[in-house]
Amino acid sequence: MRRRAVLLGILVVLAGCAGSPIPTAAPSGTDAPADATPTPGVTAAGNGSGAPTSSPTPAPTATPTPAPVLGDAPVEVYVENEVNDRDFEPLVADAVAYWEANASRYAWYAPDYELTGDRADAEVVVRVVPELEGCGRHANETGFLGCAPLVTSRAVANPPLTIDVVAGYADRSTRSVLIHEFGHTLGLDHDDEPRAYMTAYGDATRLPLPNATERAVPWRTRNLTVSVDPGDRQYPQYETEVSEGIDHALAYLAGGALAANYTFAYVDDPAAADVVVRASATEDLCRGIDQGACVNGTFGRDPDDDGALEYYTDATIHVERVPRDEVGWWTARMLALRLGVTEPSELPDPLRHQEQADSRWWE
Repeated sequence: MRRRAVLLGILVVLAGCAGSPIPTAAPSGTDAPADATPTPGVTAAGNGSGAPTSSPTPAPTATPTPAPVLGDAPVEVYVENEVNDRDFEPLVADAVAYWEANASRYAWYAPDYELTGDRADAEVVVRVVPELEGCGRHANETGFLGCAPLVTSRAVANPPLTIDVVAGYADRSTRSVLIHEFGHTLGLDHDDEPRAYMTAYGDATRLPLPNATERAVPWRTRNLTVSVDPGDRQYPQYETEVSEGIDHALAYLAGGALAANYTFAYVDDPAAADVVVRASATEDLCRGIDQGACVNGTFGRDPDDDGALEYYTDATIHVERVPRDEVGWWTARMLALRLGVTEPSELPDPLRHQEQADSRWWE
């Protein structure tokens, strides 16, 4: 397991980004942070008799207690995990128990919570996600581990509130993220008390993740975009024969040839594509082969920092110096090896032997 530092984004109205502050000791019951300071009070000068010498301080005007933003107690919480088989409910139960014991001291609203198995009844939905692209208006450039709406007494909350928490972190780290995120729903901003949990900075322990080569679907999505790059234009790339060959390749791979179901959509801009197919009669980017194809450039993400990609985000397939009627076969073969097939021996039968390349292999 690896520890990583995280930095949290700035909160925006009704959208708070939270990370994983790890306290030096896990609080329990009604613990108070060590750096908590008492609220200053009014001190009156004495006259020796215990009575104040100054005129009595007028009683402060009572501030109405805000109505609960999430309905009557208990506030029902639903845990939605479609990422893995891990049971997150005990961690959520720990987080809400912490706030049941401490919210009255720190927040403007102190609800009772109850976990529910019915999403339709939930006033708070905790979603377990693979990772966060962002939180509110903030892109995830610093490692957000959670996101929740910031609900204040001046804001209107429309249940269900959604709390996102990133899967793949140790129990202690995940529990801290959940406490932080529930704190936002209680109106607490970053660095409010209890700072042990509401700080925007912290460390988290990342659990090891399966590498892309170990996943049935090594991409973050099964809906991939493809761009055909004319390369050196020795293959007029949009000639009917070459274009149809690539069409056959994509249709074959999307038609049940692989264990995972993919869809493919063409885009014109290679920079906007997940997969770029570059066919050439003269280029020599596939080193060590006279003709054929290679995947020359695969990029992705390594969230557990183990030096291996956990997900692919971009790949470029080079098809070089092959007859035009074989471009589709080579495209299908190379692309299959980036779609969950790890060994040539695991390829679908029509893609295993080159002598099939110039036949109607896709039928």
